[in-house]
Amino acid sequence: MRVRVLLAALGAATFLEPCASAATLVVDSDGSATMSSCESNTSAPYTTIGAAINAAKAGDKVIVCPGNGPYNEQLVITKRLSITGKANATVKPSAMEQNANSIDGNDPIAAAILVKEATGVMIERLTVDGIDNEIQDCEPKLIGIYYQNASGAVKNVVVKNMKLGQDHASCQSGVGVFAESGGDGTSSLLVQDSNVYDYQKNGITGNESGTFLIVENNRVTGLGPTPDIAQNGIQLGFGATGKIGHNIVTDHIYAPCKDPADCDNLSANILIYQGGRRIEVKENTTVNAQTGIFFYADEGSVLANEVVKTKVYDGLVIWGNKIIAKENKVTGSDEAGINVEGTGNWLLRNGIADAPIGIWSFGYGGPNLCSPNGWWDYNCSSNTFVNVGTPVVSGSIPPSASSAVGVAAAPTVSSRSLIEQLEPFRP
Repeated sequence: MRVRVLLAALGAATFLEPCASAATLVVDSDGSATMSSCESNTSAPYTTIGAAINAAKAGDKVIVCPGNGPYNEQLVITKRLSITGKANATVKPSAMEQNANSIDGNDPIAAAILVKEATGVMIERLTVDGIDNEIQDCEPKLIGIYYQNASGAVKNVVVKNMKLGQDHASCQSGVGVFAESGGDGTSSLLVQDSNVYDYQKNGITGNESGTFLIVENNRVTGLGPTPDIAQNGIQLGFGATGKIGHNIVTDHIYAPCKDPADCDNLSANILIYQGGRRIEVKENTTVNAQTGIFFYADEGSVLANEVVKTKVYDGLVIWGNKIIAKENKVTGSDEAGINVEGTGNWLLRNGIADAPIGIWSFGYGGPNLCSPNGWWDYNCSSNTFVNVGTPVVSGSIPPSASSAVGVAAAPTVSSRSLIEQLEPFRP
């Protein structure tokens, strides 16, 4: 049921299924396979995925067998297709070259799979491996799967090793899955049931107005403490909107950021940065980051997430207006469990444990609301606090709070300052 709802939200309930007259093209690099068996001795007409894509008509389905090893190809898709891998079929291009330019900054891009100006493109059950990319500079920027003014779904895929060599480990490059819109184009993409890891910059990203991204039931894993770059797990930015739900996102930590007084950059497991309106972040689990969820947008919702082990900063940061943060569980934050700035935000029935301060509120432009009845309740009594030094702080930290939690542990940086330390991906 959930998949049907998500596809309907994307406007993709019909075009992701092959048409009744659609053909099925079988790819096997060893030259022998059928639709039903990759072990068949029957001759397969296509030994490369690119050849099958070129031969396919809009609406056709391409089945990819594992063959005798990974497919050393960069794929470009410009028509409605369904591409399905079987038995660990892997796209592993070597000596990757530029095959696109970003829409926003016209930066050169090298994508393992580029989907451009097409709708209804389904990619499923493939592994996309960038280990042999051989890119020797910060450009072209490396991306695993790139939907540019394009729509469809990425399901049950593995995207890994989207990173450069150690000499270029600080480059703003290396993204697992990226959706971007621009001009008069739009992108509507579902990323579901996938595993994204060993990337350099971001795991899954949607950028720019016109982009609607649903990220559902994925595992996104950062490199852990890295001295070179501030990673982010899942990002919606620069006007993009969508839904992020039921994901497990872990291990995004910029190693030099150990004290708020001298952090130049920080990493977030889930980052909403200048996002569009009505973004929903729901029922995700995030572990190990400098901020578990950073929500910088208006009129959205942050619901029933579990945020664990936030190093240096706050578990959940809300910067915007008319955002509902409800029924989240935040455990083990080095600063505040929830840091909120803006006006008209609702903080209801959240559980905060093991933090110097529970809720730290700044009401720029008007009050935030901490009561089901629609007013600011200084005690935030609908929320629960366990092993929290000071449950609620409004505005700057009063002396009582500083003494209660210890000066070294007291929050020292507002969300406004934290925004300046974030490094979202924008090519």
